[in-house]
Amino acid sequence: MRTSSRCAAIRRATRRVFLAHEDGLAYASDLVALLSADYNFCVGGACYPETHTEAPDPGTDLNHLVTKVAAGASFLVTQLFFENERYFAFVARARAAGITVPIVPGIMPITKLRADLPLHVDVRGNDSTPSADRARVVQGRPQSAR
Repeated sequence: MRTSSRCAAIRRATRRVFLAHEDGLAYASDLVALLSADYNFCVGGACYPETHTEAPDPGTDLNHLVTKVAAGASFLVTQLFFENERYFAFVARARAAGITVPIVPGIMPITKLRADLPLHVDVRGNDSTPSADRARVVQGRPQSAR
């Protein structure tokens, strides 16, 4: 039997507002802390170059990320993004906030724009994120998405 020494502490993206179970974990940083304290894992976490959809602003989102890393995240993987400049600007903000762990750009091949576009619609129904805007531009023109 194989064992794993790495774990990604993330929750599933949903269009609904996340409500923690009364006996459950409310935040990813809580899960990171649990895994880091009680298990011998290298724990990774998610981060958001275009700001998490439930965060009121980029500063608050970055503060939550600092908490996640302080809780024990050893590396971070970003949400999908289209503009490289957004990734590099995000990494610069994270470094300025004291985050020193590796920040890996998350990639996901887009095979069907209609199926993948909803990934960029936030829980409040806002589909005007930069990634959604970019996906919408190439929708219906498959050659321009290549």
